[in-house]
Amino acid sequence: MEKTIRHGIIGLGKTVGIAASHIEGLRRNDSLVLTAVYDILPQNARDMLDRMGVSGVTVCQSAEELFSMVDSVSICVPNDQHTALAVEALRHGLHVLVEKPLADSADAALALEQEAAARPDQVCMVCFNYREYSVYRFLHDYLCSGALGRIYFYRQQLGGNRIAQFSVKREWRMDKTQSGPGALADFGCHMLDLAGWLTGELCGEVHPLAAACNTVIPERQSLSGDGLQPVTNDDCAVFMARSDSGALYTFTASRVGIWDHSIEIVGEKGMLRADLSAGNGVQVWLREAGGAYLPENRKVLDISNEQGHTGILNTFAACIRGECTDPRTVAYGRRMQATLDWLDQNAL
Repeated sequence: MEKTIRHGIIGLGKTVGIAASHIEGLRRNDSLVLTAVYDILPQNARDMLDRMGVSGVTVCQSAEELFSMVDSVSICVPNDQHTALAVEALRHGLHVLVEKPLADSADAALALEQEAAARPDQVCMVCFNYREYSVYRFLHDYLCSGALGRIYFYRQQLGGNRIAQFSVKREWRMDKTQSGPGALADFGCHMLDLAGWLTGELCGEVHPLAAACNTVIPERQSLSGDGLQPVTNDDCAVFMARSDSGALYTFTASRVGIWDHSIEIVGEKGMLRADLSAGNGVQVWLREAGGAYLPENRKVLDISNEQGHTGILNTFAACIRGECTDPRTVAYGRRMQATLDWLDQNAL
């Protein structure tokens, strides 16, 4: 394919649009050029482009029109619409980057997995973009070097604070028919993806054990403002897992307030902690295997904290150009969704 890849985005968002992260990432990509966008409400698309100072992009009147104008597309619509649009994009010969989680259930993702398998020359990836964050790439290489030895346990928390406000109206994310599980899937899929990627070489596969979910704000004002509607999925969740090697994993996901975005890993030769929200590098405390934790061995490593969608869009473009392959396929995304389904269905 030629160097310039015409890229489109479907789903610009009315409340919080993840499409903004794709647009920002495209600004720093030499191959993918934002050419067209489509939203079921065209004014949403125009408003997003205006807010971000983007010009020269066609606001399409249909997904079909967009498909005819681009070589690749980001799917940023509500979760229950991901797979149908991605299938249509593949059938139009496009390369596809689908936002996470892949679907509202594993069963819903089956048709997309089959369609992608039938089209091996087209790239179809799930947007687990945290792997490209510079801090996580450091952690991956550091762990794989054996610096911590055998991993004992792993803890991570991830979430947001916007929906903690009672005044935030009921949007599709709070409707299980559109979103599937709530915070459990929204943030849990990122954490499970990272846990497997960061520790897989040392610990093997990560298997779910148990979960507890809660909906602490059970009703929200409707988007139209004409009354309260029930929130039908979780807004906070905790869950556990165990790896093939026996390492334990704990995760906290919250839409209703969380202090930081942090990760802690403890092993036989030491432990480390990273707080990605503070941007203060990685804290490392090493020891001789089985020995004491001495104060003088505790240090902070100055690691840059580059974030966003730039990295995965660069990887996506490289896959399109045939320079690499990537494991974040829709088959992988569907397996992840099956894990989330199990945790949701068996949650306390």
